[in-house]
Amino acid sequence: MGVRRLGQRGRRDRRRADHRAPRDTPPPNPGPDGRPVDGDPEAEAEVGPDPAAESGDSAAVSEANPPAAFAATPAAPAARPAGCPATAVIAGGPAIPAALLSELRRLGVAVRPVPTAERLGAEPGYRPPTALQRFLRNRDLTCCFPGCHHPAEYCDLDHTRAYATSRLTHPGNLKCLCRKHHLLKTFWTGTGGWTDHQLPDGTIEWTSPTGHRYTVPPGSRLPFPHWNTTTPTPEPAPTGPAVPSPHRGPSMPLRTRTRRQQHHAAITAERRRNQAHIDAHPPPF
Repeated sequence: MGVRRLGQRGRRDRRRADHRAPRDTPPPNPGPDGRPVDGDPEAEAEVGPDPAAESGDSAAVSEANPPAAFAATPAAPAARPAGCPATAVIAGGPAIPAALLSELRRLGVAVRPVPTAERLGAEPGYRPPTALQRFLRNRDLTCCFPGCHHPAEYCDLDHTRAYATSRLTHPGNLKCLCRKHHLLKTFWTGTGGWTDHQLPDGTIEWTSPTGHRYTVPPGSRLPFPHWNTTTPTPEPAPTGPAVPSPHRGPSMPLRTRTRRQQHHAAITAERRRNQAHIDAHPPPF
């Protein structure tokens, strides 16, 4: 019954189309079985790509029947903008192509240069300067502990050889560790714990408590394989042997006051500043 209704509808549509067609219109092309394609509803559903799409006027192209021009002619590679590298990495984000980097620079996005390894050396203090921090975070890209992918932008900068004994703040003695693995390396080390050894290019060799060894290369080696990050570590200045105290082991720094006391002190100081401003500039009541 349904097939008969479809056939009647198809004949009715064909008569309606023949009635509306101009008299000089050529007859439709016959199909494989000799019947006109225009009257078959199933054949109308299998129409190929629009001629406008083949001529380039439309962006919609049928994936089932692609035009020959799209199948035979490969797309030409986009030209790299002058002064842009082949790959760029957003701090704490993904890699972006050079064309997008050029567009971002045109829109005014700040681009900070990363210092080269030749311009870096040992620093006198404990905290590394801004240029050295930028180099370390771009060299490592993630936490240097095996299997950790925490972004380097949110990691601590750890001295591989403790600063208390080496007095060495140098890119060859610094690496990025998330807070969890920084505490693990600091307090679970030595006999029965984790040990780490840093190579001049930033590669970290870890030894687990079970004796297994893990080698973690710098994260920048994948997107920037030709970047030379080698920074030979100078010999630390000779110091006297550290004498550990028999009454104290490794511990976290202690607070001088509780969080509640700190919050109360901050409110009290803010009120004092406000009152001093009111006394100096009384309102016109």
